[in-house]
Formats: sequence, C-alpha cells, structure tokens
Amino acid sequence: MAFTALAVAVLATACEPQTDAQPPVASVHFDPRLAVTVDDGGITAEPGPRDGAQKTDGTGAADWVIPSGTVVDLRNDAADERRVLITRTALDAGDGDRAAPVWVDTGAMHPGETVVLALTGTGRYAFAPAPDGNPGEPELTVLVQPRATS
Repeated sequence: MAFTALAVAVLATACEPQTDAQPPVASVHFDPRLAVTVDDGGITAEPGPRDGAQKTDGTGAADWVIPSGTVVDLRNDAADERRVLITRTALDAGDGDRAAPVWVDTGAMHPGETVVLALTGTGRYAFAPAPDGNPGEPELTVLVQPRATS
C-alpha cells in the first residue's frame, strides 16, 4: 500500500508544471548575412537580410568579412548550369595559414538553384567557378573571423 501511494505521489508531481524550466535551445537563424551569386559575369556577393557582413576595400586578402557561424546563400542566376568549388584556408595560430582541399563542391547547380552554407570554421573561403570540375581562379574570397564574445 505504501509503495502504491509513493508511486502515485511521484506521478502526480511529475505532471505538475515546471517553475524552474531552463531556457529553450537557441533556434537556428537561416537568414543569410551574405548572398553570393554566380552568373554570366562571374561570382559576386552582397549583404543579405541579416546584418553582420562587412565589405572590404579590396586591397586585403578577402572581399568580405563575416563572423563564424554565418549563413551564406549561394545562388545560380545564370541561364545554364554552374558549378562552384569552395576551398578553405584555416587560420591556426600555431601553424600559420594551412591550406585545405576543396571544402564544398556544389556540383551542377541548375538555374535558380540555391545552396545554403553555414560557415562555422574560421579562415578564408575562396569561391571559384569550376565548369569542368577543376577550380579556376577564385573570384570571391570571404574571411570568417571568430565570433565576438561579450
């Protein structure tokens, strides 16, 4: 009898609302900070609807600077299929710059198709056209910096 009363008490308290609930897990924000376009003129970028992308003056190692964790849209606005290869050069304090192989190969992107990228690793991301599967010269470079903490 005591066991049954204990079980009922445990179940009754388990169904009560929680007054010390933890905050919910942060939701992912898919609005891009940077919108990259590939078309007949090449690969270009402009700020997306979310703040945080900074255009450089073009004299440095990158065309744009964004914080780590940024969502980037890559869209094919050309009249035919396009393929883009993105390479990443990691920034390691102990080793200096370390080149990495192809980070993303979009494969054949049909006209109007968009690829959503989450750039979480710091470093330089070079976007290059690759009509034959081999990257040409990068046409756009994005520097991903560590997210500022406060």
